[in-house]
Amino acid sequence: MTVDLEQSLAELAGSVHDDGTADRMNGQVRSMVTRIRRRRATRHAVTGAVGVGAAAAVTFGGLQLARPDRVPQPPVGPATGSSQASVSPSEDPQEAARRVEQQRQEAAEAQRVTALSQLMATAAGQPTVPVFPACGSRLPDLTGAVLTLDLAVGPGPWGTLADLPGQATVRTVGGRHVIGNAPTNGAQIVLLRDGVVVGSIPATGGDVFMLDLGPDATQQLQASGGTTLCDGPGISVAQTPTGLPLGTYQAYAVMTVMLQEVTDASGNAASVSEPTLAVSQPVDITIG
Repeated sequence: MTVDLEQSLAELAGSVHDDGTADRMNGQVRSMVTRIRRRRATRHAVTGAVGVGAAAAVTFGGLQLARPDRVPQPPVGPATGSSQASVSPSEDPQEAARRVEQQRQEAAEAQRVTALSQLMATAAGQPTVPVFPACGSRLPDLTGAVLTLDLAVGPGPWGTLADLPGQATVRTVGGRHVIGNAPTNGAQIVLLRDGVVVGSIPATGGDVFMLDLGPDATQQLQASGGTTLCDGPGISVAQTPTGLPLGTYQAYAVMTVMLQEVTDASGNAASVSEPTLAVSQPVDITIG
């Protein structure tokens, strides 16, 4: 509903019966109406100016956004590189970690397989076969051996690049009585694949002890080795220690004894000053 403020106030002044009072009220009404009209005019002018300014700001912003030299910048995200494994954002973190670790293990195993193949090829191409148990050598003919070893190792499976501890028991062969110098650090364990020495840890020098074994006597010694790809003169295929690839190998315990005296089963004794090799029967071990 619209109310005519000037008419309403004039009627109010006219209702007064005192002519002087009515004249004064009419003058006040005209003055009040004039002030109200001025205020309304001022408010409309300000509102119009604000509207024009807002429209100009919107127009200017649109022009700025439309400028061809203002190229939208992509959102900043985490840096990525080719060395990082691709992980889907929806993939479970634990499952992604297992997958990345499996890929790493597969790559390392492929390198070990390649190194073993190179070692076997190098050993096969050598003009002179190394002396057993050197890297790349083959098991010798043990006919006429005066000592032998029994090897015991854990059931495994063994990891790659792992220590391979065991126990060796030395005894005489053919009812002999043998006296000689044996290493105090015990027997060395070497690993063979297809009859070729492919895994060993070089035996370290040390003291010796007097080994004196009759026909029925035995001596227990420690045995040590490792699941490490061996190297040697002309056989080295890796600059750093490399583990053997997964699979089954034949483990042999080996020990060199410097003989002093050997007595056969008939009681005939002979002074001997030469080294002899004591070798065990093979024991299969599994890496993996």
